[in-house]
Amino acid sequence: MQLNPDVPTHVCPNCCNNRAVVFYQVDQLPIHTVQLLRSRQEALDAPLGNITLGFCHTCGFITNLSFDPDTLQYNNNYDNTRRHSHTFSGFEKELAVYLVNRYALHGKTILEIGCGQGEFITTLCEIGNNVGVGFDPAFVRQRSSVGLTSQAGITFIQDVYSEKYANYRGDFVVCKMTLEHLPETAVFLNMMRRAIEPKANLELETILFFQVPNTRHLLNEVAFWDIHYEHCSYFTPASLGYLFRQHNLEILDLYTGFDDQYIMIEARPANGRLSTPHPNEEPLEELADDVVHFTKIYPQKLSYWRNAISEWRARGQKVVLWGAGSKSVSFLTTLGITTTHLKYVVDVNPRKIGTHIAGTGQKIISPQFLEIYRPDIVIVMNPIYQDEVRHTLYELDLTPQIIGV
Repeated sequence: MQLNPDVPTHVCPNCCNNRAVVFYQVDQLPIHTVQLLRSRQEALDAPLGNITLGFCHTCGFITNLSFDPDTLQYNNNYDNTRRHSHTFSGFEKELAVYLVNRYALHGKTILEIGCGQGEFITTLCEIGNNVGVGFDPAFVRQRSSVGLTSQAGITFIQDVYSEKYANYRGDFVVCKMTLEHLPETAVFLNMMRRAIEPKANLELETILFFQVPNTRHLLNEVAFWDIHYEHCSYFTPASLGYLFRQHNLEILDLYTGFDDQYIMIEARPANGRLSTPHPNEEPLEELADDVVHFTKIYPQKLSYWRNAISEWRARGQKVVLWGAGSKSVSFLTTLGITTTHLKYVVDVNPRKIGTHIAGTGQKIISPQFLEIYRPDIVIVMNPIYQDEVRHTLYELDLTPQIIGV
């Protein structure tokens, strides 16, 4: 793909070629989107960072060129769990059952990198009577829903997975919704590839399962609310497949799920087997067109939402967002929506209730609070949850207009 010689290029951390070109920039967004902020002032004073997205014309990878990993803190105050949603927990259970059945995960050893509070690895171990090790710097045993992990045969290590843990061997390695947080994707996968290299005296062949957000969905929907500082790496099926093949990994399957929002890849060491592009990898030219589409429609999307929220306020209508995660933070801060225009964000996670949205300060409330507030409009930050939200509102005897972004 030809590049304009007058446009500055940058090195892509996914393929290491100097062919990444900036196409999107937004300044001063919260660095942390799911930290628990106990007061409105703490939320307003949340540290901010810049986002400068560059698109690589060699592998299709998108990276935040302004990202500084030293600004992030994944600690006990970090809460990104979605297990309180029936929709999400159902998806996770179905995925776990599928993986156990496909790879005969019975009596095996499972490792999970970026395990959160341990829900997924616990499900895999319970279904297949497996044992496991989960790595995550934000894991808190007291918060985990796992229960007696010693009886479940699971060890949790409250740390970032690195070379020092390469001696932990597994039949199956899971890395869900973690790779997008890592700026040097090629470096990380190279480390993983070395860690799972079959030993001369062992027949163990490790299977890798990775899950990341689907950037093609983001680009096609012009979902600017899915762009936030913690996600420095943005994958499409093609760029993810490229990364795995470059590290001598054979792609067993590559597909999307959760209403096309996630990419899943299953792979193993190629060890002489030919690893060719998967049929679900999109041509680079199509992806470049998606980037052009995003940049063209993005200003219109901003205007639409700003005008809509201003009109609702002018008519005296009460509006709330549903889902106090990263999407809401990026949506509100990118649009510059303050508590004057929108006061509350709803969430079903009990730990978030009473905390505040980073950058703009909205208070996070429970669904039950809506019985008092009685909103006119509920904006659901992820349309896949609309049926679940509608059911909850029905049980509360509320009938606001429900709008998906």
